[in-house]
Amino acid sequence: MFTPSDDINQALRTAAHSNTLMLASDFDGCLAPLNKDAMAVTANPTAMNAIINFAHMPHTFGALVSGRDISKLERLARRTGPQGQNIADDGPDDVRDISGIILAGSHGAEANDGSGVEPNDEQKKLLERMIREAHAVADSAPHSGMFVEEKPLGVGLHGVAMNNDELERQLQQKFADILDSLLDGTTGSYMYGKHILEAQIMEVDKGKWLESARDRYNVDAIVYAGDDTTDENAFRVLHGNDVSIKVGDSHTAAVLRVPDTDAIADVYQRLATMRREYLTENGVL
Repeated sequence: MFTPSDDINQALRTAAHSNTLMLASDFDGCLAPLNKDAMAVTANPTAMNAIINFAHMPHTFGALVSGRDISKLERLARRTGPQGQNIADDGPDDVRDISGIILAGSHGAEANDGSGVEPNDEQKKLLERMIREAHAVADSAPHSGMFVEEKPLGVGLHGVAMNNDELERQLQQKFADILDSLLDGTTGSYMYGKHILEAQIMEVDKGKWLESARDRYNVDAIVYAGDDTTDENAFRVLHGNDVSIKVGDSHTAAVLRVPDTDAIADVYQRLATMRREYLTENGVL
């Protein structure tokens, strides 16, 4: 079990004593270990139970904020099947109830609370072109492991299954050069993540979603953790009694850090316990 530092404990305690609190979490690399098979990951049960508990406490919200499209995010958040087994091989009982959890997919462009955005006709045409170009780049290096993930509002060029870092870099640069021209003068944008270059038809990111969620739910404090470069947008909008936690050892704007998915699960569990104790002491529970 991970033993949090005094700094982490103090930050969690301060956040737990907020009038209204949101625990928001990245999914891949934070709740669930990374896997070359993107649909063979299972969230840490301790972490998921903590977020589910959050979702059912008063004045408290639990959210998953991911670059995955919302349909895949929901399927993977619900699954309890074995780590490393593709979700297609799961049985009917390999699911959990995640009702009450706010799901924000596509970096916040899609959400199950009605806060998502709807593309216009021009953006839909842009998406079609981006997808065609992404496939053309991947097809230029057959059998390399590079693959394309089509999303409702964007497209990702994945290199997680590749064993050639230099070729991965070259293919991502080739796609970036195309996007620089294709997206000029449009609402589109792109960003790099871990072994992925992701293009979107509108400028959205996890930070923008957190800012809107703070207003929408009248949240006094947000606790957010993530492992990827795309999570830096979220870390940068946090302030005051908010808590930002980097999972892993790469450079970050987050104030706090834990080593891995097991550690962040222990942190979430500790926060859920602190929150329940605070609400009970104040007669809310």
